[in-house]
Amino acid sequence: MKRFFWITVTVEVIVLVVSTWPGLLASVVFDFWFVGMDFGVPGFFIAVPLAVVWLLAAWVIAMRPSAHPFGLYLAASLVVTALLLWFSLPQAAGFSLSRSSFQRFLSAQPIESSAGHVTLNRRFGIYRVAQVASDSRGGTYFQVRTVPDFVDTLSYGFALQPNRDGTPFGAARYTLAPLGLGWYAFRASDDY
Repeated sequence: MKRFFWITVTVEVIVLVVSTWPGLLASVVFDFWFVGMDFGVPGFFIAVPLAVVWLLAAWVIAMRPSAHPFGLYLAASLVVTALLLWFSLPQAAGFSLSRSSFQRFLSAQPIESSAGHVTLNRRFGIYRVAQVASDSRGGTYFQVRTVPDFVDTLSYGFALQPNRDGTPFGAARYTLAPLGLGWYAFRASDDY
């Protein structure tokens, strides 16, 4: 029971750390899918059933009436991890450590919407920003990661005072998650 608990907690910690970077978890899943295809079986069809069986086993072990205290700890860790991921708290914590770097850059070098995408490849706190762009509809967008999505590309990053209609990197499947003080994490596809 203890071994099962510690393996599960280790995987949860890895997932939480990876989720600190926008789009990295999606990138890992996408890469795993195509690595599996190199061997003739998409990784998704292997990983998802394994993950489901693992989580069901963890839940069954945790809910047994005679469960060892580690069973309760296991259930609590699964719930806490799910809530942390649902509310993007690892990403918010990582961004709070890096926010001042983004703000210093904008204070020293405002980006005009007519400038288009400016390639940076520069570190801002714990994040490496590939491009920055300002949108005429409002907001400054820092692209941290791109992930191929078959025919289009998903962009992930951070935005200061974004608009609700789209980014300079695309407007399809556009989502915003508040990080505080006018900052948001964004995801958008270039499949306008």
